[in-house]
Amino acid sequence: MRAFPLAALTSLAPAALAEEPGQRFRLGLATGQNPQARDEIEPYRRWLEGAIDRPVDLFLFPDLAHTAEALRRGRIDQARLSVAAHAALQAACDCVVPLVLARPGDGTIGIQSVLLVRPEQVDAGLEGLAGARVGVGPPGALATRAVPLRLLRVAGRTMEEHFAEIVTVSSLSTGEEDVLSGRLDAVTAWRAVAQGGAAVKDPARFAGLAVIWASPTLPVVSHVVRADLAPELRQRLAAALIDLPERDPEAARALEPDFTGGFAPAVPSDFQPLVEMAGQP
Repeated sequence: MRAFPLAALTSLAPAALAEEPGQRFRLGLATGQNPQARDEIEPYRRWLEGAIDRPVDLFLFPDLAHTAEALRRGRIDQARLSVAAHAALQAACDCVVPLVLARPGDGTIGIQSVLLVRPEQVDAGLEGLAGARVGVGPPGALATRAVPLRLLRVAGRTMEEHFAEIVTVSSLSTGEEDVLSGRLDAVTAWRAVAQGGAAVKDPARFAGLAVIWASPTLPVVSHVVRADLAPELRQRLAAALIDLPERDPEAARALEPDFTGGFAPAVPSDFQPLVEMAGQP
């Protein structure tokens, strides 16, 4: 997961969207340079028109930054965002609300940042790692760098304050090897989490390491709308999206070809850790 830019999302520009019969609805999606994107998303656009009973215009953007900016300026009403981009936008303008979360098809509900140590270090806890050398992901890495650097605290101290040295590692496998060999005392990683909190893809299982700290579970992909969209329309759209995979599998695949596990209701608290991170200097 990549970190999210904050500076580009800091200026505010409210734009009201009234609930009027027959008003057009504006859907925005980041599709890169895919020349077939408009045709590929068409099944979802047609379904959306029926679900909300109004014309839907499709706006395509080269990346998430442009998509988020269009939301901020009130030029589109709905978009698919990474939760990092969503959190940055929410912290900058409080102008969007989450509708649903897209789920992978493997039963997972999100990811956690984790700190891995050798098994014999677990009993001493994070306090026992005072003065340790800890490996983190490269600049731009969300789950293995940005999240632990902002959220991991030991008796109120940040990682930089508690540990002796923070070292950038080029890959998780390199970091794991360095911990096992003693060159590092701990390394950050991430794991997928299923309903109930069980780790589905746990890097500690494969490296012979143990998890000594885990972040709150963070979703991966969210579908959001402008906060000034009429509440009745928001509720109708959220309910329709949750039912979408059963009612129109083709439209669901058009919207989420890679996340095939359907949609789950989203609430603002799902994003609070990242929103707080995005709002910090």
